[in-house]
Order: sequence, then structure tokens, then C-alpha cells
Amino acid sequence: MAGHAPIAVVGASGLFPGAHDLGGFWNLMVSGTSAATAAPRERWSVSPERFVLGRPCPDRAYSRVSCLLEEPPFDPRALGPGLPDGEALDPTQRIVLRAGQDLFAASVPPQPERERTAVILAAIVLPTDSATQWSWALLAPRIEEAIGRSLPRGRESPAPPDPCAARVASFPAALLARAFGLGGGSFTLDAACASSLYAVKLACDALRAGRADAVVTGGVSRPDALFTQIGFSQLRALSPSGRCAPFDRLADGLVVGEGVGLLLLKRLEDALREGDRIWGVIRGIGLSNDMRGSLLAPDPEGQLRALAAAYAQAGWRPEEVDYIECHGAGTPVGDAAELESLSRLRGTGPPCPIGSVKSIIGHLLTAAGAAGMIRVMLAMRHGLIPPTLNFREPPPGSPIARGRFRLPGKPEPWPRRGEGIPRRAGVSAFGFGGINAHLLLEEWLDETPRRPRSLPAGPSAGTAPPPAGPPRSSNAPTASVPVAVVGWAARLGPCGSVESIARALEDGGPPLSPPPRERLEKSWPWAAPAAFPPGLYLAGEGAVNRRFRIPPAEQRDLLLQHALMLEVAAAAMDDAGLDSRTERPAMGALVGVDFDFEATRYGLRWRLEDLLSSASREGPPFSLENVSPPLTASRVLGSLGSMVASRIAREFRLGGPSYAVSAEACSGLRALEIAMRALQSGEMETVLVGAVDLPADPRRLAARPKTAPAPAEGAVALVLKRHDRALAD
Repeated sequence: MAGHAPIAVVGASGLFPGAHDLGGFWNLMVSGTSAATAAPRERWSVSPERFVLGRPCPDRAYSRVSCLLEEPPFDPRALGPGLPDGEALDPTQRIVLRAGQDLFAASVPPQPERERTAVILAAIVLPTDSATQWSWALLAPRIEEAIGRSLPRGRESPAPPDPCAARVASFPAALLARAFGLGGGSFTLDAACASSLYAVKLACDALRAGRADAVVTGGVSRPDALFTQIGFSQLRALSPSGRCAPFDRLADGLVVGEGVGLLLLKRLEDALREGDRIWGVIRGIGLSNDMRGSLLAPDPEGQLRALAAAYAQAGWRPEEVDYIECHGAGTPVGDAAELESLSRLRGTGPPCPIGSVKSIIGHLLTAAGAAGMIRVMLAMRHGLIPPTLNFREPPPGSPIARGRFRLPGKPEPWPRRGEGIPRRAGVSAFGFGGINAHLLLEEWLDETPRRPRSLPAGPSAGTAPPPAGPPRSSNAPTASVPVAVVGWAARLGPCGSVESIARALEDGGPPLSPPPRERLEKSWPWAAPAAFPPGLYLAGEGAVNRRFRIPPAEQRDLLLQHALMLEVAAAAMDDAGLDSRTERPAMGALVGVDFDFEATRYGLRWRLEDLLSSASREGPPFSLENVSPPLTASRVLGSLGSMVASRIAREFRLGGPSYAVSAEACSGLRALEIAMRALQSGEMETVLVGAVDLPADPRRLAARPKTAPAPAEGAVALVLKRHDRALAD
């Protein structure tokens, strides 16, 4: 990057629909074979015919077609003693470990210092198979008690899974770091469909600042397949035809995919000195957030800011890029916005080839950007531009129809623009909530043979990582820039403000108590009161109390996690004196979150409906509303983890990077660290940093150790600026 140390990709691995390794992935790309198929019953845990209708309807999908990953056999204990049995892990966790094994088995010499290797991974904060099963195992006995008979179990095991398997957010990255003895720290982030490129950006930042000497990054997405299929149907984003056709006149939506793509990054100078095989060089990454439009309708202006930032960092002209791996999800509105932003960026010139991996393996959500990067690097290596499926004719008025872009329908040679000129490509990723990212990749032309040494799988359990050496050379700043807190707000249990928290602390701390009756009756009607130890519980249902730019129906359907964080963020903005009517392109929102188990209630409703529909009707009736209302579009948005930050960005018109960060109890501090780095580097002028946690949920209480402290529900928000900027303002 211009003014920054270039970053080398020195390793890659992945598991994708129809491909268990990168060789199979590339064969899938050049053969033009779609991985889309009808979801089998065992992946949905319900009767598919009952939950698929040919028209939009709450609680139903209108297509059964998706691109599902057929998980290969894998025993994590092969990586070393002390790791869990594969059956004790969620599939999300298993496929991350399997991809990690492949990454390090084929990695580059010499062995990196594991103590200074970090893991920054994109992972979707949505219900997984194990999280839903954990909720079901705790709920089923209460339902049986209510209806006076046993439920037919079907595929639902009466025994709960290992509690670790139900850890959704940060655990995949932490487990990967533990399995391979990586001591540089780990966390995950959820920036919706742009997540992988956001993770790569933070990995590059850590390397350039000298905080790590190698970073494992990329993304994983393997949520509950029934939730995503019904959820995207509610958002009218799923393809009714089951055919992903990016930029085509007949495009009718996306096809959901799943998988994992991992990348190993180093500073280019270190990779060259250590004899690494270089897959490609990252020259620029631009991030932004839309300030206009809705959470579901992308804004070309916001995308254009991300594109322009990437080219400014790289020092490239747009016409110097040979190929663009587009977001290209196959949604007509999204595809049109993407082509408009690209057209405005490139201006006039010969048609640029573009494409989308999603036409072959579906939309991998938080892993989509990693899949796109890997496809581009393999294309550079083979000198071929892979095809994009299902494109026949552009819509009227499309920049493709005007000859600005073209989509190859079969593999075609990718020539270099001249002798000694490396191939160049862009990779785009745009997510719900207006989250935008664009990355610029360059081929590495030095073909000097490298030493064929590999990196062992990892230390055995109980073996300490090798001692940390001094940081290798980097362009890390020599001094920190002070950062000021210019606004704050907090809520802790019954204490609704910073002032009331302060008064409670002066009196020895807020008193612990059982949960309020309204929380038991309305939020957890199925949970036994004995499950709740004394703690600091929020009162009420968490409804939004202020007037926000959110439709009333959508406000009612927010999870408590979303509503609470939005309320506290608004109070912090008020405290900082920031007007919500002003657009702020250089301000972002970073929020530390954990998975809210309330999002599993829809999966419980569907499983219960399926079981009761196939059982006899003896005994008292049982209303599904006792478990959950049906899933609708507003309730999907109210469940997406990334929306915790996106709602804040949209409400206060923030145009800087805005996303969720997960690192267990360190989530808020990780978000704070990232925000401070962004302020100190000048990437942003103002950042709202938040953290929200609801550890008193009965499903989390059931999984916690007996020695855990009393549960405390709450949220905090800080508005930060560089100290000099705060004084000037």
C-alpha cells in the first residue's frame, strides 16, 4: 500500500460446497459446475416439504435449493492430545480446524514464531446447529411438562451437546489458535457479507504495526441452514428459482452457501527473507458504511467511498486493474448498485472482465470475501479468468449493455498487460446494513524456487508455545497518539445511567436480586425460576424507548441485545453533543458482542411444529407462540449479529467502518483497541465504541461454570476522538 508495508498472502486453504481442498475448488471454478442442490432433510432437522412454499410467507422458505458443504471426516484429536472429540464440536468449529490443518500442512517455510501469530477471523453471529440443539435440550422438558406427554424426538437427541459446541461467536478463532499453538491473540468479527475483507484489513493493520509477525485470517460461515433459508426468504433476497445469476436480466436473488476460507499473511519483506511461496500481494483495502438508504438497500455512494479508498492506498488508477471479482450476489437491486459504483469509478475505457464466485458455490456470507480472494489468486497462478455461470443478457440500461463490463461464460486466458507487469485484480464485498469493502490484489512475479519445508500441525496439548522473539521490522508508529473520551453512557442491571451506577458503587455496588417477574413471564416463560441465580438483571422486555428511524414493527421485533445497545449508544451520542441529523463519513461504530441465544427461538418453533404435526393430538394443546412468534423480515434483521453496529451507523449517519467484534469477555476491549488504532492512524476522526452482554440468559447460565460470578446484564458506549481533535472541537 502507498506509504504502508505491502502484505503478502503466503498460504491459503478452504472447504467449500463441492470442494474439500483448493485443487477441487479450482476444478469447480474452471468446469463451471454449480454446487447448488436441494437441501436434504438431515440438514434441516424438519420435514422440508412442510417448510417450503412457492410463495413468500412468514416462517417458510420459498426454495429448498442451497449450496451446502458436505463435511469431510475429521477428528480434531489428530492435531494433538487435549483437543475435543469431533462430536463435541459444532460443524463450524470442526471445519475451521480442518482448514487450519490444511493451511499449516502446506504452509511456507520457515516455521513462524507461533507466539507472534494472531488469528482474526470473520464468523457469522447467527444460530448454529449446536446452539439450536442446546436450546432445544433445555426447552423440551418444559414443553413436555406443559402438554403432559413426551415429545416424539425424531432426530433431536434428548441429551444436550457439549456447552462449548454452542459457543457461536469468538470460539472458532480461539479454538484454531489453541489447536495450533498461536499466541498472538484471537477474535472474530461480523460485518455481514463484507466480513472476510474486514478481517483481512485488520490482519494487515496488525502486521504493519508490528503487533504480529503472521496472521491467520479469512472467514467461516456454517450457521443453521434452515434459519438462513427461511431468513433470506423473509428478506426477499433468496432466489425462488434456485439459480444465482449475477448481473443477468433474469436474476431473482441469491443462493445461500457455506464453508471456510483461511489465509496466512505476512509482511512482504519478511516473506521474501524467509523464502515463503507468495500467492499474491495486498496493495490496498478500502472500507466504508452507507450513510443513506435502508439497511437492505445498498447505496452506490457508500460503495464508491470504499473503492476510492482502496485505490488511493494502492496508488493505482482504476484502469490498471485487469479483473474484478464482484460481490455479485444475484439480487437485482444489489447488483445494479454495484455496477453503478464500479462504472462511476472506472469512467470510460475498454470493457473490464468481471465475475462472481457466488454463481458456482453460492453466497458464503461471512466467508464470501475469502472465497473471492482465493478464486482470484488461483486465477492469477493459472493465468485464467474463470467463468461466471447463468449470465445470458444484462438488464436494460446496465453498464454491461453499454460495453463497460463483460462476464466471461467460459475460462479465458488472463494475459499480463506487458512484460514484467503483474496481473492486478479487485475483490468487492458488500453486506446488509450498508457495510462495504474493496481489496486490491497483485500477482507476485518472482518465481524463485522456495525451500520445501512445512509447518508442523501444532504443539501437543500442555506444551508451551515457543518463546516470543523481538518483532521483525515494520513501519509501526514510534509513539501513540492520545485518545479522548468525549461522551459516554452505560446501563448495568437496574442501574439505567452512568450516574446511577456511580451512586450504587459508592454504596458498595448494586444489590443482587432474582430476575424481575416481567422478564420471567415475557422473556423466559419456559425457564424454571430456579435456573436463575441472584444477579443484576435488566427490567422489562428491552423495547426501544426513544424515537429512532426504525419502522415501528421492526422496533418491536428487535432482540434485547440490539435494543439495549442502540439505547445506550444514543445516550452516549447525546452526551458527546453529536446531532443525529449530520452525516459523519469519518465516524464509525465498533461493538463488542456475544451471541444472543434468543435468536435460536425460531429454530425451536420449527422443530416443535414439525414434531407436533406428526404426533397424535392427545393431551392439552400447546401454542407455538409460547416459544416464539413466526420468523418475518423484521425479526430476521432483529437477529443478525452484525446489525447491532449497523443500526447505530444508520441511525446516526456514520460512514466509517461499523461492525461487531467478538472475543468472549474481552469483546469490548478488542473493539476499543481497534477503534484507538483507527483514530491514531487517521483512518477515522470519531468512533463510537460499545459493548453489550446478556449473560443471564438461561441457556448461557446452564453452560457456565459453577464458580462463575453473578450474571450482570448491561451495555456501555464511549465516543472517542483523538485528543488534539477533541480540543479543536
